[in-house]
Amino acid sequence: MEQPLWSPPEHPWAKLNKDGSWLSDIFAMGMGGVIRDWTGKWRGGFSRGASTGDALRAELLALEDGLSLCWAGGFRKVSCECDVIAWKLLRCFKIGQRQGNTCTNIMMLFAVLSAC
Repeated sequence: MEQPLWSPPEHPWAKLNKDGSWLSDIFAMGMGGVIRDWTGKWRGGFSRGASTGDALRAELLALEDGLSLCWAGGFRKVSCECDVIAWKLLRCFKIGQRQGNTCTNIMMLFAVLSAC
């Protein structure tokens, strides 16, 4: 029997699955994601494109869009799943931070991103 690729979060959490992509030859980005609750029920989704950017910007904008949608939907406890590239980017940034607070680090990443 095959194992499911997705598993729901514990009650009362929501799960955000997001991804960003980048076409290096034309610098175009795309991002999207889905939000599901602890029962696996679809609670929202998003997608969009942008004409300029890079891989890091695409991943961070996908995270920002997803967390904003979660917040607007009333979800305050959110588990986020992302691909290996996004995880490595966030992990590399986190290692350089002094507090080890993921939310603070993500907010700092958004500040850096908006300054670009």
